[in-house]
Amino acid sequence: MPPSRTIKLIAGLWLFLISAGQQSLHAAEDFSTTDSINRILQALPDSQKIIKLLDLSRQEQAGSITGSLEFARQALTLASSAEDTVMMALAKLRVAELYLQKGIYDKSLALLLEALDQFKQEGMEKETGYCCETIGKIYTATGSPQQAIPYHSQAVSVSKKLNRIPDVARNYASMGSALMSMDSIDKGLTYYLVSFMIIDSLKMESEKNELLIQIGDGYLKLGKYEKSLVNYYQAMELAEKNGDLFLLAQAKSRIGIGYFRMNNLPAALKYSRESLILADSIKTYRIAGESYLNLSGIYAAQQNYKKALDCYIRYKEASDSLLNEEKITQIGELQAKYDITQKEKENEALKEQNLQKAATIKRLVMASVIIALLLLLALAQLMMVIRLNKKTRQLNLKLAEQGKELEDLNDQKDKFFSFVAHNLKNPFSTIMGFSELMVKSNDAKEYDKIDRYAKHILGLSEHVNKVLENLLEWSRLQRRSFTYTPEKINVTGLIRDVLEMNQKEAARKEIEIRYDLPDDLIAYADKFMVTTILQNLMSNALNFTPSLGKIEVSGHLQGSQIQVSVTDNGIGIAPEDRAKLFRIDVHPAKIGTAASNGSGLGLVICKEMIERCKGEISIDSSLSKGTTVSFTLPVSNSDATVPESGEIPKPDFEQLVKEDIRNLGKLPEPFTRMCELSLLPKYDEVSSVLSLDHLSDFAHEVESTGQMYGLTSFVQYGRHLALLIQTHQVDKILRVLPEFKKMTDRIKEK
Repeated sequence: MPPSRTIKLIAGLWLFLISAGQQSLHAAEDFSTTDSINRILQALPDSQKIIKLLDLSRQEQAGSITGSLEFARQALTLASSAEDTVMMALAKLRVAELYLQKGIYDKSLALLLEALDQFKQEGMEKETGYCCETIGKIYTATGSPQQAIPYHSQAVSVSKKLNRIPDVARNYASMGSALMSMDSIDKGLTYYLVSFMIIDSLKMESEKNELLIQIGDGYLKLGKYEKSLVNYYQAMELAEKNGDLFLLAQAKSRIGIGYFRMNNLPAALKYSRESLILADSIKTYRIAGESYLNLSGIYAAQQNYKKALDCYIRYKEASDSLLNEEKITQIGELQAKYDITQKEKENEALKEQNLQKAATIKRLVMASVIIALLLLLALAQLMMVIRLNKKTRQLNLKLAEQGKELEDLNDQKDKFFSFVAHNLKNPFSTIMGFSELMVKSNDAKEYDKIDRYAKHILGLSEHVNKVLENLLEWSRLQRRSFTYTPEKINVTGLIRDVLEMNQKEAARKEIEIRYDLPDDLIAYADKFMVTTILQNLMSNALNFTPSLGKIEVSGHLQGSQIQVSVTDNGIGIAPEDRAKLFRIDVHPAKIGTAASNGSGLGLVICKEMIERCKGEISIDSSLSKGTTVSFTLPVSNSDATVPESGEIPKPDFEQLVKEDIRNLGKLPEPFTRMCELSLLPKYDEVSSVLSLDHLSDFAHEVESTGQMYGLTSFVQYGRHLALLIQTHQVDKILRVLPEFKKMTDRIKEK
């Protein structure tokens, strides 16, 4: 054998021995470490052994996630054997955290849900909040933000209860991210801004930067570019202060995008270039790709198409690099998932033996259950037949009632059209007649007659205009498009204003107007409606009081209400005509002075408006002696008082609905139509856009509907929601809003 080959063989053998010796040494060390751990664990009781395994899992995490996971799974197995609920929950939480770190979302989520139930059962609120927050983040990351919302809400409640204010801020930020993923930008921004206020007040500098960029992204999506730039600039300054190059590159990239959207190309070009330099220095393909794409758009806008194309090619290259990184990460996650699945299969094989033993007992139990279910099914079918027969009878009765209601509605419609024709046909006929006479008088140059006819036409036109205005107001009240806005008002001042407006007409007819009023007669009502009521009553009093007559307006406090009365010494109203005054379907009596008569609609409108203001109207009249019209208004909104403690008790809406169903039995068809055409669409609107103005209108409409149909549940819901709006309790508003849908569904079912 040549000497050179001998030397090579000896050298190779030497290297082999060294390598084998090193491997043996490492194996001995590993064995020694494992043996040492086992000896320590054997010396501990089960409860401490589980705690030790969880500690080992945390210590091992920095070096090997697989080893860390093995310790955590041993802890879970031991806790399950000991049937220790608290330790089982803690071990499940630890295993779930490691699955999440490896990107195995499905198994992490399953364990977190199990741990959450156990933490709730044991009253471990801190761990409950952490579980809810993590579950919400997984749902958002896996494209199911709708499912994340309830868990983030639970996390917020727990953090508030424990007074963990930093956690409240993080919970709100996570809620904002979930809403942003659902394209609910306004709501998402609201939660981001609340989170930022808390973080800023607590000086949580490490949390501020990323949240500022998220807020800027929200404004950018809404097209509010100036606001987005304010937040991006704050993020940039904070990143520079903290030396965070990644967030600095991200902030400058977003500033470039904001300026590009505002068509400020020089500024957009400056910040996009600076972002690109930083992104290249820290090797982040995502931000580099974003910057290249923005630069491509800027150069295209400047008609520098060569540079635009070059930047777009660079953008595609960065996107491909990012895709390759993501694929490598996915492959690693799949490999980890495969390894874990293999170990789980081994454990499942051991469990299978116990399951087979339990299967025989389960089959016997199932046979007994099936027999019982068959008996229950037969009984249920019998009950269903009885219920269907009862429901059929109820439906037949309901059809008969609806047919009668339909006939009444058609009859009312016909009478309404008759009312319109009666009040408009005669004036128009008269106007046409006077117009014809004016033409003839003009030909004959009889200017005195023309002037007289023109005055007649003007008077009739004003009458027709008044009728049409009353019809319009009445129609708006019927369609509930008349917004009711109650407030504290000085009724004395309103009465004086109305009297001053009617002074000229009173002077023309030589009617004396007197009033007896305290200086401050305060009521809680809609100012416009009260003014309209007073004007209609004064107009009627002037219309039906003869020349040289008297009108007196008085008002006083009467318990929790004020009472206002308008008295005249006119011709009065016959008893048989009083019942017709508040009906649209009955023509008014031909009464009045100076050839005056009204359409009769003014009092109908007054009654509708007074009832909307939670008051009552009454009429006392005698023929040839005069008439007194009185109405009441509440002094204050006693239903909307905030308790001194600040805590607003929530009514039991479910119990209130049950009582309404028991008391009312059948609800009228107009209520169902109002829910479907008005209330439910408004509920959907206020649920998607949390505007306090819209919420307030919705609360008042629900309360008014409840008063109209005698539904205590609707009245209490509207008042409770109004109180929450008044005290700006956004979290409670979000919780109480869904109760309305549950109420309407329950009522419609019955």
